[in-house]
Amino acid sequence: MFFYVSKALGFFALPSNLVVVVGLLGVVLLATRFRRLGAGLAAPA
Repeated sequence: MFFYVSKALGFFALPSNLVVVVGLLGVVLLATRFRRLGAGLAAPA
């Protein structure tokens, strides 16, 4: 279990990966009722 958790945290520890994930989350939120939050996340990413 520790191996998988450490791999996941290591992936999100890199700033470039974190920016990509936040941008994708923003794009997904644009299609929901959280459109304003999605735009706020996708724009800077």
